[in-house]
Amino acid sequence: MQKKLFASLLVTVALICACALAASAVGTPADDGVYEISTAKELRDLAHLIADKQSGYGAARKASYRLTKDIDMSGITDMVPIGANSSNAFAGTFDGGGHRIYNLNLVPAEGASGNYWGLFGRVADATITDLTVEGTVTSGGAYVGGIVGLVASGAAIENCVNRCTVTYTGTATAYGVGGVVGHAGGKATKGTPSVGSTQTGTLVITNCRNEGDVLGSKCVGGILGLSQHSGYGVKISDCVVISEKIEWGKNNFYITNNKEDWNIGLGGIAGNLYSNDANDVTSYTVKNCYVAANLVNLDSEVSGRPAKNVGGIVGASCSQNKTFENCQFDGLVVGAADGIGGILGRYLSPATIKNSVVSGLAIRKEGTLSA
Repeated sequence: MQKKLFASLLVTVALICACALAASAVGTPADDGVYEISTAKELRDLAHLIADKQSGYGAARKASYRLTKDIDMSGITDMVPIGANSSNAFAGTFDGGGHRIYNLNLVPAEGASGNYWGLFGRVADATITDLTVEGTVTSGGAYVGGIVGLVASGAAIENCVNRCTVTYTGTATAYGVGGVVGHAGGKATKGTPSVGSTQTGTLVITNCRNEGDVLGSKCVGGILGLSQHSGYGVKISDCVVISEKIEWGKNNFYITNNKEDWNIGLGGIAGNLYSNDANDVTSYTVKNCYVAANLVNLDSEVSGRPAKNVGGIVGASCSQNKTFENCQFDGLVVGAADGIGGILGRYLSPATIKNSVVSGLAIRKEGTLSA
């Protein structure tokens, strides 16, 4: 009997220890059930718990978290995004509490794809608030963003600041590269990292700021690189972009045929607000936003490749339902082909532009264009 009791006690202790280890890997649970994160190791362990699908990852990716202090990531050399693909996307809430995550160095390990690359890799119906991220986010994979790589099925991102330098290093036409979000929604297309996934829901980005340089190809934006929603939409409001450069990189981008024209864009707020069906009712709104940045296509300037769809606020949009209101662009747009503008570079079907100001220049090699 004593042996059975002792064995039972050992099992109980083991279970308690296992629970404690699980809790420590995602922070310390507060009285309100929110896990509080205060160290770089806790943040790193949370990311690996979800990415590596360790025991409890299902609950961890849907839980609520809160930073309790600024976190210095300089000692972490193997950080991975929080949430990796359709089976373990981050679907919880993350409250930065007004704190910084700084000295972040997010680079794929040798042999890793680098898809869904940002502090949060792939999110689905997640909420991220009151967070500042500083450092570098670099990848040659698809969907690269300072805070979120890919929004798969809606998200709310509010009061967040990106000060990371966001860089796409590949040679293919990456899907979206952005200061805050790389790519939002879209139809799952065969041959892409989204194949087999269902991407729905509305992305709402409110009162966010990008102060980092963004360098990519195909679709690049100060806040959002690319949206491919169909039937849903994106709402961006009260956002500010102050950046030395938002650029397509040298030799990273080229147009193979006219079909590619609508799939590209370089913009101060969003690179491309695209629809899979030009006649659908997808809603895109950009309101109360300010951009002070230089938007330059380096391929155009260096190798003579065409720089289409470059806009101070949005590079391109082919959706039927799009509104740009109370926006101001105070920077420089340089391009060498069609679709160059101070507010909107290129659009299909009418666009509603209200109370917006261009105090910078939109320039082609042939001369200067108005908004």
